[in-house]
Formats: sequence, C-alpha cells, structure tokens
Amino acid sequence: MKLEFLKLKKENIFCDDFNRLSRNNIIDFDESKINILYAPNGVGKSTFCKTLKGDGEFELNYNGISYDNTNCNIFHIISDQNSRNIIEGDAKDFLLGDNIVKEFDLREWLNQKFLDIFNTLKGSYKDKLNIAKKTDKKIEWLDKDSVELVQRITKNGSKPADIDLDDYLSYISSLEQVEIGEYEEEKLEYIKNDSNTELINELLNIRDITGNEKFSKIEQCDDAVLILNKYHDLTNCIVCDNENINADDLISSKKQQKDVIINGLDIRDKNILDRIINRISDDDVFDIKHTLTNAIVTGSIQEVNDLLATINYYKTVFSKISNNILKNSIPIEFIEKYNEYKIMLSNELNFSDEDLLFIEKFIADNIGKEIKLCRKDKKIAITLNSEDFLGVERQNLKLSSGEQNFISLTFELLKARNMQQEIVVIDDPISSFDSIFKNKLVFSIIKFLENKNVIILTHNIDLVRLIEYQKKGNYGLYIFNNYEGQENGFINISNNEKNIMISIPELLNFIRGDQIDNDIKDERMFLYSLIPFMRGYANFIGDCGSKNLLNNLMHGYKTEIVDLTAIYNSFFSKKNNNNYSISVSDLLSTDINTIPVIIDNEKYPLLNRVLSNNFVYLFLRLKTEKTLVDKYVINTNHKDQLASIIYEAFKTDTPDNIKMKVFFFSKKTLLNEFNHFDGNMNIFQPAIDISEKILNKEKSEIIDMLNSLL
Repeated sequence: MKLEFLKLKKENIFCDDFNRLSRNNIIDFDESKINILYAPNGVGKSTFCKTLKGDGEFELNYNGISYDNTNCNIFHIISDQNSRNIIEGDAKDFLLGDNIVKEFDLREWLNQKFLDIFNTLKGSYKDKLNIAKKTDKKIEWLDKDSVELVQRITKNGSKPADIDLDDYLSYISSLEQVEIGEYEEEKLEYIKNDSNTELINELLNIRDITGNEKFSKIEQCDDAVLILNKYHDLTNCIVCDNENINADDLISSKKQQKDVIINGLDIRDKNILDRIINRISDDDVFDIKHTLTNAIVTGSIQEVNDLLATINYYKTVFSKISNNILKNSIPIEFIEKYNEYKIMLSNELNFSDEDLLFIEKFIADNIGKEIKLCRKDKKIAITLNSEDFLGVERQNLKLSSGEQNFISLTFELLKARNMQQEIVVIDDPISSFDSIFKNKLVFSIIKFLENKNVIILTHNIDLVRLIEYQKKGNYGLYIFNNYEGQENGFINISNNEKNIMISIPELLNFIRGDQIDNDIKDERMFLYSLIPFMRGYANFIGDCGSKNLLNNLMHGYKTEIVDLTAIYNSFFSKKNNNNYSISVSDLLSTDINTIPVIIDNEKYPLLNRVLSNNFVYLFLRLKTEKTLVDKYVINTNHKDQLASIIYEAFKTDTPDNIKMKVFFFSKKTLLNEFNHFDGNMNIFQPAIDISEKILNKEKSEIIDMLNSLL
C-alpha cells in the first residue's frame, strides 16, 4: 500500500511546494512497513504530525481511498516527548488477553446498559408519576423502603454512580410485581399534579370537624360579591329587578357578613377553610370542596372519612406504580451478566500478554519500578509502584524525566498496537535516551507495531542505525525536505545510500569501488569536501604523515601546498591521475554560494547534500581563522587552535570585543566540531542535522561578521 500526499498546509510552516505535491510525495508500505522520515530540527516534523492529527489541512490517497483533514481516520499519532505530558487513556487501551478484554467489554456493556436503565427510570418517574426532583413531597407517599432510592434517582444532576448497584439489585429482587387495581385516570392525574400535593397532604391531616350551619353562607357571600363586582355599574339588581341598588354598599355588607361567619368558626374548621377549601382548583375531580363544606355545615366527619379513604386508595395506586417501575427496571439479561462480572472480579489479575510481560520486566530491570494490574472501584487499572500513572500530570509522577519519557512512549506504543488506525506516526521517539534505552525502545517499536504501517520522524542517525541492525535493511528511509527553492517532499533514499549512511565500512567500500568514479560530477569539489573526513581517517589508522599534511588544509592561516590526490589514492586504493595539489587559498577561492552538484544527485541526494555541507563547514572555519589571524596579527606558533585564536583576537574586554567573542564562540560547533571526524567517522550526522535554511542563515551571519572586520 502506498500513502500519497497531495497537500500539506499549516499556517506558513510548509513551503509552497506542499500546497500541491506532485513528486517526492509517496511513502511506500509495499516495500517495508516501517518508514523513517529524516529531517533536522526546524523542518516541520512535529507540525507534520499535528497536521495529520487534524490541526492543519491535508489531502492524500491511501489504499485506493481519498482522504482530507475532514474525514481521515487512518492515523494514530504518537507525539514527541515534550507533548507526552500525560499518558492518556484507560487501562483497557493498553491491554490484550481474552479474560481482560472480556472483563473490560462486560463492564462497558453493564455501564452502558445501566445508564440506559437509569435514564429510563428517571423518565418513568417523571412521565408516570410526575416526580422530577428529590424534594417532591409525593415521594413520601411511596413505600418507605424505596423513598431514599427514588430520591437518588430523581435528584437534579443524578447519575448511575449515585446508585450502589449491589444494593439496588438486592432491593429489586425483594420486590413482587403487584396488581394495581381499578382506578380513574383523572383522579390519579389530580393527585400527581404538583399544585395539589400539599393540599392533599393537608386534607389527609384532618381528624375532626366542629360544624357550623352558617358555613354554607360563606360561599353564597363570595358568589354575591363576585356578581356585584361583575355588574358594578348597574343600578338595577339583575336577579330581583329592584331599582336604585348601591353595589358598593352591598359588597361591603356581604364581606362583613362573611367575616362574621368566619370569625364564628372553630379554629379547626377555619384552618380547613384557609388551607384547603380556599385553595381548591376548578378541576376538583374528588369533589373535595363540596364534601368539606357539607361536613362543616353538618358537623359530620363521615363524608370526610369516605373522601380520605378514596384519596388513600389513589396514594396506594401511586405507590404500586412506583413499585412496578422499579421491579421491571432491570432485565434478566442484565442480572445474569452482572453476576458473571462479579465472578470475574473475584479472579486474580496478571499480565498475560507477551508485550506487557516484556515491559513489566524491562521496567523492573532498568528503572526499578513495578508495573502491576489491579482493580480500583471494580475497574482494571495499571499501577506503577502501586500508584496510578495513567492520566496523571508528569510533574505529579515520582519519576525522572528519562523514566517518564520511556514509560510514556512504551505505553503509547501499546495503545497504538490496539487502535484501529492502520498507520502509526511517531515523532522523534528516542532523542533523550541513552544507548540501552534506545535499543530497547526500537525493539519495542518493531515488536509492538509489527501489524501496523509505521512512519517515524527523526533527526537521529542512531535510530536509523538501530532499526537497520534489527530490520536488516527492511525499512524505508526518506529525507523530509521543506525549503523554498529546493527539491521538497519526501525524498526516497536508496538502499545503497542507506548503507553508506549508517556503516563506515560500507562508506569506505563505496569510496574504494569503481562505480563512484562514474557518479562523481565534480572531482575537485569531491576531494575538497572529503578533507576533514580524510584527516580523521588518517588519525584513525595511525597515518601521522598524511594527518599532518591534511592539517595544512584545516587551518586558515596555513600556506603549504598539499598533494590531495596522492593522499586520496593512498587511502582508498584509487588511481586518480588528476593532480589536485592545493593550499588553503585554493579552498577559500571557492564560491560557497554556488557549490555545484558534487555526486549524482538522482542516485545519491543525501550524500550530495552531505558533501556540500561538509565543505561549507570547512570553508567557514578556514575563513574565520584566516580573517582573525590576519586582522589581529596573531602568532599561530602559540595560538594555533580556533578557540585560542578567538580569545587572542578579542582579548581586551571592551563591549565590542565581548560581543565578538560571544558571537564566534556561539558558532564554534559549526566552525570547529563539525570539521572533526576523529571520534565519530560518520560524515552524515553533522551535515544533515542542520536544515538548509538554518545553515544559510549561519553562513550569512558568519561571512557578514568577518567582512565587517575587514
């Protein structure tokens, strides 16, 4: 399968070529499942990952399907160590094994099912009994054993976790399905109405009635006042046709008459009037008002007792409906699966997956920490030295930075292995680790993700070398280029170039071979660019004579002429007949802004870039030394190294000299260390660990500063 990029866009980070990619845009998983994108810092590796994660625009084809940033679900991104602040996810994201997976799946099913049950319960209490909050007084009408449970179900913001499932199931099992009996829907609706709840509770508290035969006239007075207010402007009575009536006088008279009757009532009857009769609404389906009025007029409690019996019957209907709501809330399937889950919880947890066993042992052996499986709140958890670490902020973990990085990466790999996405993209996985950790992590990447297509972004040749040792060439290598005016995209590096990049013997055999003679495009520049490497090689094999000769081409103040061809032929068993006897002045006469193609750029794009960059480093070193020595007339018999030359040139601590010293020492790695291969014979690492943009910036700054001294 091939991953073909058509567009990458994120602010102004990707250059214009990425707006419509038509070449160097394919990452081939048919050839290998692991592909490395190599690029120095500042090219956009992390932005590439963020863009694929959805924080940017892209278009691509994969496995015959077109995707863009709005519909793509094929990538799982593992960010660099700086972005792995938290190991995100639950334990289930990292675990395999039939029993563990079954337990997770069963718990998830139970949680989802109980959420549905809980929401249905809340809906049933609201729709069938008009109970939508725990403070509803109607809850007191229920069976006393269910009151607290219903309050938990109906409180604002309630959730399944508010219910202890064991207690709930135990209570449900104790309930019997009950026959509700006959009832009138209008009467049940009446007692369910929130505005009637308090009234009914007041009614149920009636124990006795004193009686007052004048009580019926209260309603008559109220009716009279109502009519008089309605027809207040008439002078004739609408009932008896009497003329010249005074409505205001009559209203006042009726109110006084009513007050006299009320003041003559016993306190119990007066409370019934105030707290019940006066508050009864028009939909009085129980005929409460008429019943209470008659009872007070006659002084008989019997009618009230009959009314209370009816009300209590409907309260019983109300409670039975609640009983059956609870009884029918849990299906048999749920109970069976919950019992199965409880049996699982009694079983001991152990790592059984090979990958986790590897991590468990490796963490114990190398970090001295213990990874364990346990249950917390019935959930499977992974602990580190008995403490949670999944989802915990890094600063709260009792781990060193290296330990945090290692554990976060290994667990990200485990999660990626279990995800559905086909392509795992890993940003800079081993940059902060020592050699032991690097080797183990590369092994983990290969092992854990053997069934995935993998893209690794890095600027570390060690990672390429470690993958080579474990994959034996079965991986892809691309240079990720992102510079205006250059060849951009994902430039595929051939197997031949991969080999010479990571193996010094392969590089030496390549230079010794016959094929290179046909591939060199500019022989002079080829030899120039190899000067630092050949000096390191001379030191490595103990050829002091050649080393001393080459030293004359490594210091800008030297003037000796060196037969570069003879040394090259001697080192690599070549028969080059062209005579390149040169001095530092020949090297400095080269225009480093227009370096030609040195070796076939189609076959060896990486090596061509390496040779060009290595010569730039040499040129800048020579130019700096020569300028400073000439300008400040430095005696190189005593001050012959770059550091001592810089100190001597700016030895007085004036503000300008301090500024110059700081400048040149800040460039010392580029000027000095990048020209030494005595300790590390790999000519690729320093040359490709800097972007073209940054190198051009450094080059301009150094040349401009040197010119300012002239």
